[in-house]
Amino acid sequence: MKKFFSALFVLGIVVLAASPASSHSVFVGSNPEPDSVIKQMPAEFRLQFNEDLLVIGEDDPNQLKVRDKNGAIVSAASEVAGPFIFAKALSQEFVSGKYDVDYRIVSGDGHVVEGSYSFDYQIEGESAATTAAVKQSPAPKEIDGSKSEHSEHGSFIHVHSDHIAMAVIALIAIGSWFLYRKINDY
Repeated sequence: MKKFFSALFVLGIVVLAASPASSHSVFVGSNPEPDSVIKQMPAEFRLQFNEDLLVIGEDDPNQLKVRDKNGAIVSAASEVAGPFIFAKALSQEFVSGKYDVDYRIVSGDGHVVEGSYSFDYQIEGESAATTAAVKQSPAPKEIDGSKSEHSEHGSFIHVHSDHIAMAVIALIAIGSWFLYRKINDY
């Protein structure tokens, strides 16, 4: 019996120590930057994350879409290169106003991360009053910014299932150790 509990305890420690680090990709930066006002539209929209994004063979679950103030997509299909996701601009003729950037990426650990931000484009020589009037017009958004972090990724249990499993294994190992100690003290 003593060998069984010792083996169970060691197995629990090994499982906990060998678990891979689990983290979500974190947005690091972009071109254009969130909430910026730009006077020249880039030829390519680019977002950077803190780790390589997941691409499985030819399947790329990552998406980057840029929409103008009317909701029309102004970016081509996105591509991934390491921690970067980018999409070329479909045109070189843009109208002044608010642009929404929506992204859905998959972390190296398989977790889906969604987000969005906006920036303003102001044609050189156009007055700030024109841009202010444009800012007041509502722009449709596909990703609702009022969602909590967990509702964007799925349910709490789905997001943290691996963490819950590690906690259960640790509790079983600790409980087994205490049971072993209690049995041997009698």
